[in-house]
Amino acid sequence: MKRAFSLIELLVVISIIAILIGILLPMLAAARSTAITVHCSAQIRNLALGLNMHADDHRDRFPIAGGTLDFGQVDTGSPPYTATNLGPWMEQVFDYIGENQAILSGCEAYPVDTPYHYFMSSRAAFIAAGNQRAAVQRDRYQQASAAVLGGDNNIRFDNEAAGIYDADKDDYTQECLVFQGSYGSGGSAWEPQHNGALNVIFVDGHIEPVTEFDPSKMTYRYNGLAAF
Repeated sequence: MKRAFSLIELLVVISIIAILIGILLPMLAAARSTAITVHCSAQIRNLALGLNMHADDHRDRFPIAGGTLDFGQVDTGSPPYTATNLGPWMEQVFDYIGENQAILSGCEAYPVDTPYHYFMSSRAAFIAAGNQRAAVQRDRYQQASAAVLGGDNNIRFDNEAAGIYDADKDDYTQECLVFQGSYGSGGSAWEPQHNGALNVIFVDGHIEPVTEFDPSKMTYRYNGLAAF
């Protein structure tokens, strides 16, 4: 004669399964988040290679950022800034990325309603040029391993309601790495999307996940560890 499960035994089995699911789901979510971070870091590494290849071909100069530009648009200037007469920096680096061109569409950890998720740091050139748009010169950095070249951007640059998207994101006048700010649907920035960190490209080519801007270890300037 076969013995059936009692109601108590069935409830115990269901409870054990529920506990296991409760343990495994957060682990799976954390593993997925880590995988996205690693994938984004790999994409940014290819972007860093493209930026440095551009500098190799242009006398140590990285692409120059202009105004709010999408692919196919050219910066014609807007007071007080003179025209660069170039397309967005993403377009300038496009041919150097080769088969990895899809990285310019960004990281899947971002909200899907904005297509360009990375920025290029132009602050050093902006200050050196007297608050004018200019190309960053790689050979002028005193501490290349601490100098920010670009990486994840979490400011809401784009005007999604108006269909305006910026493929020329830069930090001429504002920090693009926002670790504290107004987050959420109505805020000025998205939260740092990689377990509280943002992937940062440094001028020497290394990539690092950063959870805060540390002025003792990072800079936007040519002349060593200086403030923004």
